[in-house]
Amino acid sequence: MIRRDILFMAALLPLGGATGCLFTADINREPRADILLTTTGPIYRGGEVVLSGFGSDDPDGDELRASWSARACNADRTVCGESFRERTELSVSTPFTVTVPPTYRDDLPTQSVLVELTVHDPRQASDQRTLFVDVQNQAPTLMLQRQGFLSPAGSFPIGTSVRVVAAGTDLDGDEISYSFTYYPAQGSEPEAVGWEAVASDMYELRGDVTGLWEVEVTATDALGASDTETIAVVLAEDAPPCIGTTDPPAVAGRSYIVERDGPPRRFGVLAVVDDLDVYPPPPATTADGMPSPQDTARFRWFAATPYTGADPDGTQIMRPVSGHELSAYVLDPTAYAPGDVIELRVEIDDRGERELPCADDDPTCSLGGDGECVQRVTWGVEIR
Repeated sequence: MIRRDILFMAALLPLGGATGCLFTADINREPRADILLTTTGPIYRGGEVVLSGFGSDDPDGDELRASWSARACNADRTVCGESFRERTELSVSTPFTVTVPPTYRDDLPTQSVLVELTVHDPRQASDQRTLFVDVQNQAPTLMLQRQGFLSPAGSFPIGTSVRVVAAGTDLDGDEISYSFTYYPAQGSEPEAVGWEAVASDMYELRGDVTGLWEVEVTATDALGASDTETIAVVLAEDAPPCIGTTDPPAVAGRSYIVERDGPPRRFGVLAVVDDLDVYPPPPATTADGMPSPQDTARFRWFAATPYTGADPDGTQIMRPVSGHELSAYVLDPTAYAPGDVIELRVEIDDRGERELPCADDDPTCSLGGDGECVQRVTWGVEIR
């Protein structure tokens, strides 16, 4: 019979005569990285992107550290530039903020951003995650301006040039190209229209008929996004010139007494009102620096004196004053005798070379006969 105490001792001896202790290994498990995009809404070049690794965790409960990098890429996410932003050894709860660069390579516009996050625990066990963030393109915005001689009625006289200037803005900083198209007024003949590029952002139009014209401009950026605007150009007939003021006032039926021994007396037009042909002479350029389409009004002088002849009824004949095209006429009383009666007349005209709608013997002539646009006045003079 075997003793129980001997069996108990045998059970405590190691098998095979081996010596040592029995233990279980402490296994470190890998952390898990997670990227959270906290920026909301569209993301544009030049804008900020904020990301976080807050969702990363470690199954062993170890504290994690985060390293970040960001690269700008194309739309297909196949070509990226060098890293433009890096941060290392951050807390996973610390935000990672990047500003999207305008280009990623060879001045090509950025269309996505590749973000890489690596987290590790104190024993250097690590995990990595990547995230592509799409970058939106902002279309350019366009404003149009007309340059030229704008009449008070808001139209441009036919025969003058009108420039349309495009001013585009692109918030992404893209280069903008422009395309111009005009739509003519009814009755226009294409071969009679002047249409010329002055600069990449400016065209000049010279229409051949009156009416409503339109110019359409499209601004396009490097990625093909565009904005289109249209501006109206109204062409109108050249308005007739009108005598504004005279010195002395020309009053029908009234005569001015001029002493024969006195000084010369001046009779003239002080102002001509017109859209194109005016007086006093206009400046050479417009307010926007373009050559001015304006010119000086034309003056035609006539005189009826004892030396110009008379009709059978004794009426002195009104004849042109040859070679005199100034705005005023200076009468020398010493060339006449006391009692002589003289009539001085001036008519105005513009580049339209209009025919006055009045009889030749009318001392005053106005369009429509209402006196609002006077184009002929006459002074009566008596020599004393």
